[in-house]
Amino acid sequence: MSAIRASSLALAFGLCGLAVPSWALPWAGPGWPERVRIGELRLSPADGSAPLVRMQALTLAPSTGGVTRVRARLTLPGLAPLGLEAELAAGMDPRLRGRLLLPRPDGEVRFTLAGGARGLALNLEARLRFRPDGLQPGMLVPAAAGWVEEASGRLAVLARIERGGRRVEAAELQLWDLTFRVGDLRVEGLEGTVLFDRLWPPRTLPGQRLRARRVEVGLAAEEVALAFRLDDGPRLQLSRFRASLLGGSARLEPADISLRDPQGRWRIAFADLDLAALLSLIAVPGLEGEGRVEGWMRLVRQGGALVIEDARLVAARPGVLRYRPDRLPASPELALLTRALARFRYRTLEARLSGPLLGEMRLSVRLEGANPDFEGGQPFVLNLAFEGPFGRIIQAGFKGFEVARQVRRRLEAPAP
Repeated sequence: MSAIRASSLALAFGLCGLAVPSWALPWAGPGWPERVRIGELRLSPADGSAPLVRMQALTLAPSTGGVTRVRARLTLPGLAPLGLEAELAAGMDPRLRGRLLLPRPDGEVRFTLAGGARGLALNLEARLRFRPDGLQPGMLVPAAAGWVEEASGRLAVLARIERGGRRVEAAELQLWDLTFRVGDLRVEGLEGTVLFDRLWPPRTLPGQRLRARRVEVGLAAEEVALAFRLDDGPRLQLSRFRASLLGGSARLEPADISLRDPQGRWRIAFADLDLAALLSLIAVPGLEGEGRVEGWMRLVRQGGALVIEDARLVAARPGVLRYRPDRLPASPELALLTRALARFRYRTLEARLSGPLLGEMRLSVRLEGANPDFEGGQPFVLNLAFEGPFGRIIQAGFKGFEVARQVRRRLEAPAP
């Protein structure tokens, strides 16, 4: 068996060019060869930029009925190399039908590429299942490796692209119980369907909806629901974001976010938060409370950092605050204050917070009320101030209290 070999072949057509650096035809006599081997085939834009498609170790094996079996290693922009098995039916309307071979047997990707007088049409159906010990996003998209981790759940992509007499791009992304982690962000039970009317750059139809069982980034939110549109820019237009949080709810006001440069200002409203759940986050030993609070937070993204421009939480109705540490502070003033807060019935509770999330923050708390077991239940006002990194603020507990001057005089006055 002889072979015809060549070092390179290049063709140009339309807006693209086809480059075949090396190819060989094993010849078995008259007629078409039994098999064609091409070391590498590249489909590139006419401007010579990065290839749109690269196929390596391409083998074409003609069979009966005008069908040719195709095997290759396929690389598309942004994707890891995948195996390809397909059948090519030649003729006036050629058609390539086959599947991509995943690095793990956790799903399938099937496609049909058809051509003819009306142009090209691609239909794609991908059904994937992610498992911690199986398929992971980084195995398909190298850029996601080490970024999107611990993925589990299922997704499907149904897409159609037509070029020629008309231009059509449409895709449907379906998610079932998808769980993953991105840095400190963990998403559990993400579900929904997203409809795209353009694949690149991606763009969705208005009013797309997703929901998640739980979203955790230091603070856990449950029953998360959002409505959005991905538009030109690219821009993420959030028309609705609501979640259950600390026994109450959090709602992000409509926002238009540039994904290329996500600077901006966003406002989050809080309703009916459980004070006991809120104080459990602070984790100051001996500090407990009863009541409900509400308020808002304005977040600003500046130079890649998130900054709390201002945040305010107030008591929705009177409640109780208890501070009972294992031992009283050494300072007589703080010991007296601790006794006053052992069972403090507040009628007013207000907290203000501002500063960069990862930098110096300022926290002030105002309390009005009385302890029926302290100084005959005489009412007083406490103004408490903290400043520093949020982690240090939390660890400081009540050591950073700055009691208003008139309160200090009242607490230091001898009992009648």
